[in-house]
Amino acid sequence: MLSREEIEKLRSDLDSLQASESRARKHHEIKNPSARSGGKLQSIGKVSQIGFEFLTFLIIFSFGGFYLDKLWKAKPVFFFIGTMLGFGLGLYRVIRGAISIGGESDNES
Repeated sequence: MLSREEIEKLRSDLDSLQASESRARKHHEIKNPSARSGGKLQSIGKVSQIGFEFLTFLIIFSFGGFYLDKLWKAKPVFFFIGTMLGFGLGLYRVIRGAISIGGESDNES
């Protein structure tokens, strides 16, 4: 079992380690401001992911409509419907992504 003096010594060591960690974090944030916000690359990655999802919805639904038009020998009705559906779902995803990115930046402030 530890004596009272040893416990006090460990507590003071822990306090000094926590203080030096805090100073090191502040120093790192001053030298590297992007460390606080997650960096510009992370933000660019989130935005480009949303853009790729938009294009994916648009392309998949457009090709699906094109395939149905070809399969049933229809006029480009299904292509138009698929394109509009893909655009709508992609736009919905863009709006949801923008809201989530906006919510994350509000929490960081």
